[in-house]
Amino acid sequence: MIAEYRGQLYLVEYKVETRPKEQSFYRIDLETDEVYEWEPFSEIIGVSEAGEHLYFYYHEEYRKADGYTFYSVNHIYRIKKDGTEKEELYEWKEDEQAYAGYHGNIKCVGEWIVYLNRRDGKIYRMDQRGKRKMQLPIEREIGQLSVWEDKIYYMDIDGQLYGNDVSGENEYKIN
Repeated sequence: MIAEYRGQLYLVEYKVETRPKEQSFYRIDLETDEVYEWEPFSEIIGVSEAGEHLYFYYHEEYRKADGYTFYSVNHIYRIKKDGTEKEELYEWKEDEQAYAGYHGNIKCVGEWIVYLNRRDGKIYRMDQRGKRKMQLPIEREIGQLSVWEDKIYYMDIDGQLYGNDVSGENEYKIN
C-alpha cells in the first residue's frame, strides 16, 4: 500500500517471511526525505475540507481462541497531516471474517464519510466527526461503491450503474 497526498508519501511495508506477516507504517516527507513512523492504516479515504486532516480506514483480523475462526475489527479515524491529534471516529467488529473488511468501500464526499455496509448492501453516511450516521434512502442492494468529487456512484447486485448526490435522493441511471 502506498499513497501520496500533498507532498507526503504514506507507505505500508510488509514482511512476509515472518509468521504471522508483519506490517510497518511510514510517512515520508517528499520535500525533505524525512521518514516518520505512522499510525496503522489500510486505506486513505479522504481529506478534510480545509486540508488539515486525513481520514483513514484500518482493518485488523484476529483468530478466535478456538484457533479456527476469525473476527475482524474495523476503524475509521482522522489524523493531522503531521501525525498528531489522532481521533477514532468509528469502530465496528465482524465475526467469521464474513466481509473481509470495507477496503475500497469507504470514502469522504464533501463533509461526509460515505460507506457501503457489506452486511445489508446499503449505503450509509456520517459526518467527519463520526456522528449523525444515517442510511441513504436507496432501495436497491448495492454491490460496489465509488465517489468522484461530490457525487457517489454505485452498482447494484444486478450490475446496473447509478449516480447520486450524498443525500441519496437524486439517483440517476447511467447507461
